[in-house]
Amino acid sequence: MQKLSLLFLVIFLSQFITKAQNQGNFYVIDTQHSTVDFKIRHIGFSNVRGKFMSYEGNIYFDPYDIEKTSASLVISTESLETGAGGRNSVLKQYFFEVEKYPYLIFTSTGVEQRDRLYLKGDLTIGGITNAVEIPFELISGPARDQWAHQRITLAGELTIDRKDYGIYYRGNDFWDKVVEDKVKIELEVGARVYNSLETVFPFRETSIGRMSFEGYQQNGLEGARAKMVEALADKEKFNVSYSQMVRGAGHLMQSGNTAGAIGLLELGLELREEMKDNWKSEFLARKAQYLLKLNKYKEARLTAQQSLKLDQNALAMEVLKQANISLSR
Repeated sequence: MQKLSLLFLVIFLSQFITKAQNQGNFYVIDTQHSTVDFKIRHIGFSNVRGKFMSYEGNIYFDPYDIEKTSASLVISTESLETGAGGRNSVLKQYFFEVEKYPYLIFTSTGVEQRDRLYLKGDLTIGGITNAVEIPFELISGPARDQWAHQRITLAGELTIDRKDYGIYYRGNDFWDKVVEDKVKIELEVGARVYNSLETVFPFRETSIGRMSFEGYQQNGLEGARAKMVEALADKEKFNVSYSQMVRGAGHLMQSGNTAGAIGLLELGLELREEMKDNWKSEFLARKAQYLLKLNKYKEARLTAQQSLKLDQNALAMEVLKQANISLSR
């Protein structure tokens, strides 16, 4: 009897430990395997369908508690596509005013379980923000794909009134009236956690990411600096793209050295002075994510805020939310 009780205790504790070790993670939306579509009725007879071709987003997902799901999505209004060039131009210029309002932004505020799951959040279009609820479901995952990346797929839809966001044909009542007010938005979002350690596409020898990682392994930050400087001195020979630098930091983080990964990101910001704001924002967002992993919540919040001052970065939005949650406990 005593042995049986001990067995049950071991099973209970192992389940608790497993759950504690598998907390939420930040999934990057894979735009090549996602769709952000919409449809609106035209002159009362047929639907016009369209999609946004350029966007970026991040999802915080905990497989043990789906009600902790959080998401941020930043969509380029200029990327609107309906299959008709003239109509695209009219929508961009007269309806969306894309030069004035280049982004459509959704950021969630919570999840509510009713008849189904609802992702609650704020949707901003044309400088106007309204609260919305998106009924959603987990379509697949979390599971590893053929390249060893962790993936999930979520699907949801919502209907909005375009007039609530000031979307109308400016200066022409006739053309505005042939388009109905209700717009249905349909989302199927695939997202992944990139597995740098096991992917079948390893670093190339000429990658600044691989060089900085190996330099760090050999001699810490000084070794990484030397390798970065070497690569930057011959941009014809080496791949010195910002994405490779970020990947090098990610590889070091997944190898178990999160503090070192932060150091590589800081080196990148220091050595690439010509970096544009959107990439500076990305480096800072990654740094904020790694600070969060080290439980440095105040530093993570500050760094995420710095990232968002430079660009509308979805990862920074998600890190900021998680940092605030942790600080409020």
